[in-house]
Amino acid sequence: MIKCIKCNKYIPDDSVFCNYCGKKQVAKKISRRPNDTGSAYRRGKSWTAKVTVGHIISEDGTERPRRITKGGFKTKADALNYCSILRMTPKEKLCRKNLQQLYKDWEPWYEPKVGKSTMDCYKAAFKYFKSIYAMPFLEISPGDLQKCIGDCPKGKRTKQNMKATASLLYQYAIFKEIITVNKSETLDVGDDPTQRVPPITSAELKIIQASNEKYAPYVVVLCYMGCRPNELFKLKKTDLDELRHCVITGSKTPAGLDRIITISPKIWPIFMDQLKTPGEYLFPCLPADSKKGHKGGEFMTVNHFEDIFKDLMTKLGIENRVPYSCRHTFSNLLKAVKGSDTDKASLMGHADASMTKYYQEGGMCGPTSDDPRYTDKP
Repeated sequence: MIKCIKCNKYIPDDSVFCNYCGKKQVAKKISRRPNDTGSAYRRGKSWTAKVTVGHIISEDGTERPRRITKGGFKTKADALNYCSILRMTPKEKLCRKNLQQLYKDWEPWYEPKVGKSTMDCYKAAFKYFKSIYAMPFLEISPGDLQKCIGDCPKGKRTKQNMKATASLLYQYAIFKEIITVNKSETLDVGDDPTQRVPPITSAELKIIQASNEKYAPYVVVLCYMGCRPNELFKLKKTDLDELRHCVITGSKTPAGLDRIITISPKIWPIFMDQLKTPGEYLFPCLPADSKKGHKGGEFMTVNHFEDIFKDLMTKLGIENRVPYSCRHTFSNLLKAVKGSDTDKASLMGHADASMTKYYQEGGMCGPTSDDPRYTDKP
């Protein structure tokens, strides 16, 4: 016997109509989603997806469901469709991400491991992968990456940073067990001879030393100290240790931070003269320097020094040199000095000797004025 769906009186199981009230006995269908697939409910004017992803056991031993929600959907159908994504494991979610989404996961994970300037280079290089931002990461091929590098209008240094950024993303994906192969290893950045920077020669250095130009000592110091231009200009008079004839400076990488640089007797008199300049910096803009409105004692920016350096080299008849040529000069001077490669790399603020040797071979010229590393302030 069954009950009538209207009057609740018992009637035979095979009844189509109620014998008492005449109601047709067709039960109302109830649409239900399968268990553990999630649900949706309205919150204000939008819908919220809700799924159960496990259970939480409290201190008293009671058990309650652990739920995850995601709101802001316009329709109930949109919220229900999103339930399948909420139920995914972290690994499954990573596998669904496109290149840009994976980069956003990687960036805060990797940023604490390197210096700000290094991270700025990776951020700048990643912009040239814009054409494949929306591609699912797992579907990107080496050819897709190579095309981005080939289409990049910048020089070899930027393309090297692009390859390095791609490699780091693949290393992150391997660490997260998304993939097992680094597809960036075969990428070719080509050869750009314009990025090769010759050092200032011994003969040219003598010409600069003999010059009466007021900024000539700045170039001489860079050649004998080997520090980066921005490191020299950040030095304050209080950073000079007159007793031990050294300074503490550094930037860019952990290996370059807070390193002690001894000052050669050949340039010690220059440091003594610089103590007489106005302002707190050892190598500031000098008085009567009206170019671009700079005043005496003001912090010397790298952009400003590039202009000064170019004008100075033109006056002295020296061609094809940039401020980073001084750093290459110092690296070459180290060849004649006895000592381990590790110690020489330390003097230049390099993490290993391979980069120092690259400088000695006339390698990369370092950042240009539009490089994000030149945004550093004193």
